[in-house]
Amino acid sequence: MRRAIKRLGTFPVDGKGSQWGEGFEPLPGEFVPTGRTGGSAFSGSNLDVYLRVNRIDTILIAGFALHVCVESTLRAGHDLGYDCLVVTDATAAFSAEQWAHVFDNVVHHYGELVSLAQIKAQLG
Repeated sequence: MRRAIKRLGTFPVDGKGSQWGEGFEPLPGEFVPTGRTGGSAFSGSNLDVYLRVNRIDTILIAGFALHVCVESTLRAGHDLGYDCLVVTDATAAFSAEQWAHVFDNVVHHYGELVSLAQIKAQLG
């Protein structure tokens, strides 16, 4: 994956693959990780340093390619010592089978599942 990302330029800062979807744009001054080189959001990026400096120990993980990028970030976050919560209704996979496999067989080893409703309830 690292070779493909480098060869294809998958995540250039100003490239299409790095653009924010409508409604998900960062707020002015909000931290945006940079430097990603692999499947995990932690791989080659400044994310771990930012979280540690700001004493953040719980991460919410959401996104596309559940069995690749989301799962890679979950595993890396766990191995780095973070409490990892995968947001069930804010993730997507290429198929229902992939989605079910990750949620039924992988997540419980590295973190927990949480829904948007549960997050909203905890935030008040």
